[in-house]
Amino acid sequence: MNTSSNWKSLGIVTCSGLALCAGALFSGCNKKSEEAAPLSSSEAPASPATASPAPEAASPVAEAPKEQVPATAIGDPNDPLLHLSMNDTGTDATVTDSSPYAQHQTLLDESGTANTKAHSVPGVIETALTFDGVDDAIEIPAEQVSSAFAADQDFTVSFWWKSDKAPFPDGYRAVLSNCTEENGGIILYQRGDEEGVGRRVYMNFYLPKIGAPVLSPVVSVPSDPGTWHHYVFQRSGQQLRAWCDGILQGESSDSTYTATMGGGNSLRLNSRTNGASGSMDELQVMPRAISEADITTLAHTRPGLETVYTLASRIQILKADPENHTEAIAAATSALDEKLATLEGFPVPLSGAFELVAFDYVLVESGTYDILLALRATSPADKDYTAYVHGVVDKSHADKLPERNGKSTRVIKWGITPDTPTTTWTPGDVMVVQRRVEAPDVPFEMMVNLLHKDPDTGWEPLVPKFITLGWHAAL
Repeated sequence: MNTSSNWKSLGIVTCSGLALCAGALFSGCNKKSEEAAPLSSSEAPASPATASPAPEAASPVAEAPKEQVPATAIGDPNDPLLHLSMNDTGTDATVTDSSPYAQHQTLLDESGTANTKAHSVPGVIETALTFDGVDDAIEIPAEQVSSAFAADQDFTVSFWWKSDKAPFPDGYRAVLSNCTEENGGIILYQRGDEEGVGRRVYMNFYLPKIGAPVLSPVVSVPSDPGTWHHYVFQRSGQQLRAWCDGILQGESSDSTYTATMGGGNSLRLNSRTNGASGSMDELQVMPRAISEADITTLAHTRPGLETVYTLASRIQILKADPENHTEAIAAATSALDEKLATLEGFPVPLSGAFELVAFDYVLVESGTYDILLALRATSPADKDYTAYVHGVVDKSHADKLPERNGKSTRVIKWGITPDTPTTTWTPGDVMVVQRRVEAPDVPFEMMVNLLHKDPDTGWEPLVPKFITLGWHAAL
């Protein structure tokens, strides 16, 4: 196993540093933006009755494509209203819609001679389309998507985005929007690095004639510009939700949220006036609120990057609603079995109750690592166990470890309690156990065991001796 792997190679991406901001946030709805500093998460959200006016509506990016007949009504709500897979590699500017409505779009740039072949780059699934942040955009006409954003209509907007660079020359850069002051809407925009804070992504929901966003999660994403992230906007009844990489970032509920949210507006992918430089893949507009399990599946569907960790996590989420995901569970389980069969040195038996099927020690940043274990139950457990990992360094690095009781030690110990108690695991279940730890940047010989804390005798190991997994380092 490659011990110098990172989150990208694991097929896992994370978002952290969540904050909910409200008030006079820059909405991204105006053509010429006026920057306004976001309020801190400790400030109270502005109510719809007192919110400040929204900036003036944006001018359309470009004229609507005229090759196809617009969809004026929703047919089967289980079908996407629009699905741009971004797998186009032709010499014209057509962006294919694979939904039943076949609402093909047009890639635009200043010259008017854009071709998808020139914009095609490796994507999450096959290829993606890249935008230069200057004049590249796709304008989806209002009549093709308005039915998804009408009053009382549930919707889900799902897509992948990878930014190319930061900081941005004038701060805010639009990625996706259908927002105007008159009709409200949704917008994802991002800012470049700010005083070492890192890149920020704003996922705003706006109601008609309301200046401040009614829900505005601020997602801090890695400053590495080469990372794909998955974003979801959703309205379900009177609930608004926003996800990044399958993780819920913010939610809010109010009776006013059944107003139109961008109904009557075109949907703009990037912008010809203040767009972001980056790539987009797999845009879907769905006239319904898909399940959290489906959102997680979308966020973790990355062919070629399937791992034990992502597959195991997906199976557990799908099993929360097994009746509606029978086929998906079977497919993910089959893929997991195939993946486990290819792992060198695994599984490692841990007595008759468990086996270790994968292990990684992953560098996050200097001095910070993620320890990941994938454990499979082989028989019912009668106790709840904690995974313990010992990192042992060579004598030459002992001086880099903290002293304990006035003496230097060659061992660092990490205890990792599974989120789901081991006594509830069904034989065959694979669980991912992880923990972020601090450690010096030196190679460790890793050892693992499962321990149960007896109230009378203290910690009792599952097997007498820790099992050695070999040397691990992210140097």
